[in-house]
Amino acid sequence: MLDIVRNLVSSIFGKILLGLMVLSFALWGVGDILTSGNSKLAAKVGSQKVSLEEFYNKFGRKVQELNLSTGRQMTLQEAHEQNIDQFIINELVYEKMVLEFANRNKIYLNDNILKNIIKDLPQFNGTDGKFSEILYKNTIKNNFSSEEEFLNELTFVYINSLLFENFKSGEFTNQKIIDLLYEHEGEKRNIEYFIFKDKDIIIEISENELNEYYNDNDSNYLTEEERTIHYLTIKLDDYKKLISIPNDETLKYYNENKNQFFTEEKRSIEMARFHDKNNAENFYEVWSLNNSANTEKYIQENSVTISKIEDLSKDSFESNVTNEIFNLGKDYVSRPIKINDAGYYVVKVINISPEIQETFESVKKSIADEMSYNEAYELYDQALNYADELLLGGHNLEDVLIDLDLKTIIDSDKNIIQTSKLDEFIGSQDNKELFADAYKQNLNYISEIIINNETAYIYKISNINESYIPDFDDVRDQVKIDLENHKLEQIQEEAANQFLIKYQFKDYDEFKNYINSTQLELIALNNIRRNDNESNFEKSTIDEIFALNKHSLLKFKDSMNNIGIIYIKDIKSPRDKISNEYYDQVLNNIKLNFDLSIENVFGDSIIEESSYEIFIQNINNIFS
Repeated sequence: MLDIVRNLVSSIFGKILLGLMVLSFALWGVGDILTSGNSKLAAKVGSQKVSLEEFYNKFGRKVQELNLSTGRQMTLQEAHEQNIDQFIINELVYEKMVLEFANRNKIYLNDNILKNIIKDLPQFNGTDGKFSEILYKNTIKNNFSSEEEFLNELTFVYINSLLFENFKSGEFTNQKIIDLLYEHEGEKRNIEYFIFKDKDIIIEISENELNEYYNDNDSNYLTEEERTIHYLTIKLDDYKKLISIPNDETLKYYNENKNQFFTEEKRSIEMARFHDKNNAENFYEVWSLNNSANTEKYIQENSVTISKIEDLSKDSFESNVTNEIFNLGKDYVSRPIKINDAGYYVVKVINISPEIQETFESVKKSIADEMSYNEAYELYDQALNYADELLLGGHNLEDVLIDLDLKTIIDSDKNIIQTSKLDEFIGSQDNKELFADAYKQNLNYISEIIINNETAYIYKISNINESYIPDFDDVRDQVKIDLENHKLEQIQEEAANQFLIKYQFKDYDEFKNYINSTQLELIALNNIRRNDNESNFEKSTIDEIFALNKHSLLKFKDSMNNIGIIYIKDIKSPRDKISNEYYDQVLNNIKLNFDLSIENVFGDSIIEESSYEIFIQNINNIFS
């Protein structure tokens, strides 16, 4: 077990709980939500508690981690508005679910086990290769709010891995696991949702608010630097158009290089190797009868190894071996073939590919194409070398163009200097890498020759418009739109939170009657699957939908950043009216992603056995 933990625990130091994912299930806004009491708790799972302090510490570290990875400074309030607090509370609640499950099943880690695990972790080894108390304390200090927090996460990772391994390999037969996975993968859900977007809401914004919002967010309006270049191209295709290969030249090439168009006879074989001639003879007697059942039985009883070789040529083995092989017909078996002093081969020919001499008519086009390409490439290469000499001699772009056209006898419009904005010119990702330096160069810079897909470029930086933050008056309209959207999102966020605190519905009729009494527009989506790509929901939202029970509510954000509520109307088992074809499809997906599928089922089983409470108001109070 310690080996499992070594592998899993290493991820703690990167703040990622490896092993069994913390599932992205949606706990936010469901369960028995409390508005009073437990004022210092963020959540509660059975006897396990998540304090506001524990939540806030982990939330703060997550924000720091995101800031380091993105290079920007997101505030805690901004992280809250982006629902990162939901992700953190989901993590913490799932951890407590696992620990509570372990408690119910009397699975514990005592202090001695924890100490042994810690001392066995290579992350805490000093320069002498032994456990270092100083290194351990410093690691905890730099990565966790307390030693207790580290021990809690270590306990979670260890127990989570232990439970999962038992789940995967213990009481379940393969078929039972497959059936569970099938039900998991094939499950469908019907939902209905609405957006908190009241057309009658009038958002009033003063001029002072506009100015304040602009001053706080002026970096959002930073313009992109613009560069204009002049460039010329040298294309291999232009030179290809100059070349025409006469038929007599292709025929001459064919006659002088016939061996290039000859494919020797090849054979595919199965073979067995023996040290003793008698054993080889015995196997030959069985194999040569072409009775597959008897042959297979002999192979099993005598531990004979059969090797397969595809497209064997005459020079693949010693001449005596290949002579024997190439004298055999298809499906024939050789008598034992002596291999110097190393034993004997018994060989069966399973396929023969005869020798082929391609005719001139069949290959003349490919010959002409290759000869044309070679001649064109020689001209192209000469042009590149000449252009390079001109650049090294200090010539400008126009001089290179004129001299190059004279040198290569190509009309000037073939290589005409063009003007383009740099970002438009670059286009594809490949070109972005090739021309990355163009954003770093000064005005009037002339590049070296850059080659991409048999096209050479030479460019000159002809204009640079630096990025800048525009004056407020120039972007006032956009600032107004952004502030309106920001205020609308805040209104929607508050409405959604209050809705989740205030309402829980026992059945669909109760939910539908409420919606009918409002001006809210209800949208229905049926038969959503876990890997649904057509619902326009984020993957995380889909995951959350499938983690909830029937009649549950979920806060979500759509692609336009509008906030709404999803109602889980129905859950449909894949056993209901599902085709055998879909079963086969799911089964194939399970085989390809077996461990991951089991993880999902395992996570679902833990969640289904857990009762929990999340104190949304307590969490929201932190950010108010």
